[in-house]
Amino acid sequence: MRPSEPPETATHAATFAPYTPAPGERLIRLPELLSITGESRTQCYENISTGLHPAPRKDGRASLWVMSEVQAYVAQKIARLPRKG
Repeated sequence: MRPSEPPETATHAATFAPYTPAPGERLIRLPELLSITGESRTQCYENISTGLHPAPRKDGRASLWVMSEVQAYVAQKIARLPRKG
């Protein structure tokens, strides 16, 4: 019995270019997230459950947030705040 040939449209994993993050892009953990957003842990997780806040990515037990998503969230949060004066 002859092994099946891969379909012509299939792409081998070795042909994919390696991921190169944008400059300044990184993953952050909860303490840094809370420092950046100025929120408490409870408020942060409440905002995640309502969809206001970006959800974390899981790496085993660790919860990690993408810095660009957090920066976009902070920009939206600033835009929602009323101006005084």
